[in-house]
Amino acid sequence: CSLCKQQYHGVVACAFGWACWKTYLGRPETDPARHCALTRLGNGLRICGRTREALTVFEAGMAIDARLFPGDRFLSEYYFDASSCYDELGDHEKALEMKRNAYDEQLKRYGNSYVDTLISAASIVIVLQRLKRYEEARVFVAPHVRTAQRTLGPDHDMTLRLRVEHAQTIVASSTLKFQGGVGEHDLRKALDILDDTCSRMRRVLGDAHPHTIRAMKLHHNYRSMRPIGVVRRK
Repeated sequence: CSLCKQQYHGVVACAFGWACWKTYLGRPETDPARHCALTRLGNGLRICGRTREALTVFEAGMAIDARLFPGDRFLSEYYFDASSCYDELGDHEKALEMKRNAYDEQLKRYGNSYVDTLISAASIVIVLQRLKRYEEARVFVAPHVRTAQRTLGPDHDMTLRLRVEHAQTIVASSTLKFQGGVGEHDLRKALDILDDTCSRMRRVLGDAHPHTIRAMKLHHNYRSMRPIGVVRRK
C-alpha cells in the first residue's frame, strides 16, 4: 500500500491479483511482470480461502519454470507457494518435504540471513507444529529468530512473525512435555516474547493486520493459562 507501506491482504489482495494477471497475461512467459502477476493471482486466491484454485495457478507456474529454468526447481516461487497450498489442504507431509527442499537450496546458495531463507524457515516451523513436532519446531526456529533480529532488525515483518512462532513453539513443546500443563519458566518466556512483539506489531502493522490479530489472540490465551504448580499470572 502506498500509504501504510504494508502488504495487501484479504479481498483487496485477491482483487489486485486478478487485476495484475489481466494486465500482463499477454506478455511472454519469460517476462518478469507476467511471472509476478501469476504469483499475485495465486496468492490472492489463497488469501481468500480459494486454495485449490490457487494450487492450480502455482502448478501452472511450476510447469513454466520447469521448462525455462530446469536447474532451479526448488528455488521457484511457484514451488514454495504450492507447498503452502498443500499444507492448507491437509497434506502436511508433502508440504514439509517441499518447504525443506526450498529452504535447503536457499541456505546453500544465499545463506541463513537471506529473507527468502527466513520465510522458508518460518513456514517449516508452522508445518512442524501442525504435525505436532513441537520440540523440533522450537529448536529449529530459535537461531532464525536471532538471525532475523540481527540482519533485518526487531521491527521487520519477518522478525516479528518468527518471534510469534518461537513463542508458540515454546508453549506447545512445554505442554507436550508436561502432558497438558505448561511449565512456569516456559510460559513466562513466551509471554515476555509476545509482550514485546505484540506492541511492535500494533505499531508497525496496525491492529487490524492478520499477523497482529493472531499474535494478540495467542497473547490473550497464554495469559489465561495456569503454569504447573504456581498461582495464575496476573
